[in-house]
Amino acid sequence: MGLWDFRYVKSPAMVFGRVATLVDFCHVTMVLQFKLNEIQR
Repeated sequence: MGLWDFRYVKSPAMVFGRVATLVDFCHVTMVLQFKLNEIQR
């Protein structure tokens, strides 16, 4: 798995894709938390 990851990282597009996915995930989590707070009020 480690070597696989290393080969992945050599591709800039792959790195960008991973970062974008991570950012999307964080954004969705934040939005969900915001909506939950709204509902709880």
